[in-house]
Amino acid sequence: GHPVLVVSDRNGALNAGSMVNFLMESGHVRFEVSLLAARQAGLLISSDLLAVAEHVKTGDGRAQPLCAPLAGQRTDCARRVAIR
Repeated sequence: GHPVLVVSDRNGALNAGSMVNFLMESGHVRFEVSLLAARQAGLLISSDLLAVAEHVKTGDGRAQPLCAPLAGQRTDCARRVAIR
């Protein structure tokens, strides 16, 4: 009866229902998040966590900005992409 966070480390795992999926990219560990799967399980994902995710699957068909630079700071958002 409690929400369960599903974490995986396989390509395509978000499409299979995982909520957080770890990836290896250029020798670095990265992760992607499925907001859709988390919402369906009754879980909320922190905006701090989403800001550093490599990809965020929103499930609503809209690409949403995942990060924005604070005044006077440069933020590299080019690699963060919202995917359906």
